[in-house]
Amino acid sequence: MKLPSGQPAIVLNGNAKETANKLGIQIWLLACRIPFFTPRDGYNHSAMMRQVLCLEIPSVLQRMVTIFPIGNNPSHQDFYEPQGQHNEEIYIREHWDIFTPMEQLFKLLREVSVALIHDIGAFG
Repeated sequence: MKLPSGQPAIVLNGNAKETANKLGIQIWLLACRIPFFTPRDGYNHSAMMRQVLCLEIPSVLQRMVTIFPIGNNPSHQDFYEPQGQHNEEIYIREHWDIFTPMEQLFKLLREVSVALIHDIGAFG
């Protein structure tokens, strides 16, 4: 099979669906490692897991960055008491071991999904 440009097309041989399933499972397993957190503005751990199941990963990651901040960014929540010293490395493990791999897997899942759509002829 060739593309209109004359370049050979990638033939998936039925492996794209399996790859997409594996990527989705890996994303879910990473989400299961996200620690429980205090609900914020009606957003809690259960709501986060529902979003993961719906593959709303960018939205989940955006919220996780605010819930688990790293660096010298102070919390925007006011608990009516003086803030203590902020440890820059307090949530670094969550970012390196969970959030960054989730983002990378989701990007890869999008690419595989596009390939799968083209392969089964469901484009357009």
